[in-house]
Amino acid sequence: MDLSNLKNILKGLLGVFYEPIRDYIFAPVWGAVTSVFHSGYTLFWLYLITALFIAFLSYAFNYAKGEKLSLAGFFKFCAPKEIFLHRSSIVDYKFYFANAFALKLVYGSSILGAVVSAQFFSGRFRDFLEWLFGGTGPEWELTVFSRAIYTVLTLLAFDFGIFLGHLLEHKVPFLWEFHKTHHSAEVLNPITNYRNHPLDKLLENFFVAVFTGALAGVFGYLYSGWVTEYTVLSVSSLFFFYLLVANLRHSHIWISYGWSLSHIFSSPAMHQIHHSAAEKHFDKNYAFIFSFWDYLAGSLYVPREREKLSWGLYNEDRRKYDSVWKLYLMPFIEVSSGLWRRKEIARRLAGGRVK
Repeated sequence: MDLSNLKNILKGLLGVFYEPIRDYIFAPVWGAVTSVFHSGYTLFWLYLITALFIAFLSYAFNYAKGEKLSLAGFFKFCAPKEIFLHRSSIVDYKFYFANAFALKLVYGSSILGAVVSAQFFSGRFRDFLEWLFGGTGPEWELTVFSRAIYTVLTLLAFDFGIFLGHLLEHKVPFLWEFHKTHHSAEVLNPITNYRNHPLDKLLENFFVAVFTGALAGVFGYLYSGWVTEYTVLSVSSLFFFYLLVANLRHSHIWISYGWSLSHIFSSPAMHQIHHSAAEKHFDKNYAFIFSFWDYLAGSLYVPREREKLSWGLYNEDRRKYDSVWKLYLMPFIEVSSGLWRRKEIARRLAGGRVK
């Protein structure tokens, strides 16, 4: 039986429900499963291999300490069962597939899809420049150098958008309740990268769309057309190098770039510190790629040496975030209860003394 016949059979059985099921159930799950074949995901096979290679170097030079190297020893170092079979990791795996549906529902709306679209903001910003200065732009000639500049500036705009959104998620109490979903992980593994509440992810993508879209609009106006980045495997060439180590950011493997370079680039170790449950690490290392955003914001923490870390939420009941449904619903419960408490306090204060 070929696929076309199977589709026809399913259409006959499901009727009007065929397309919604295809688009909002089958396609998201299939995309989550096959992400290992798509270069835009951190789980792409090449990024997993490079992370394993870097992990092996760390194992050989920092952890084996002269002992005989072995595949069993490396596997135990790289994928200990107490981490990858931890209850928090199990929730990560389930949430990864559940989010395939949730994100499709959130971004499936044409309105929300536009809000987090760089193309939308680039068009609006270019229209604004044409209205402000009149007509089209100077129509400069696109060169190799100008494309290179655009590639660098796009990465900076992208990274600053994520940094700003991430900063607000920690500083604004309402947003923090949704960002807690990510920080509730008690251990770190590469799938933890996808432990994000859909509304939390929406905010970060919004800021990325604004800044990268505005930049694209400026270049589109100046060069009278859409300027494209230099790419590797359909990914921005500079971002590609970040992806080669991205899976180590959410891991137990300590990879530091050293004191000087860590003031420019955020290492996996620095992001592990960001997840730390220790008070001295709170509100540190928001950066995604470039750590100088943290330096400018006063939130940079560069370790001199390896630090022993524990992860998760400080002074919170772990049972509040120990299932997929709780990861989705707890932010709404916490926000609503917080609003009720503030209203109750205001009511009592308005009525005079609090008894």
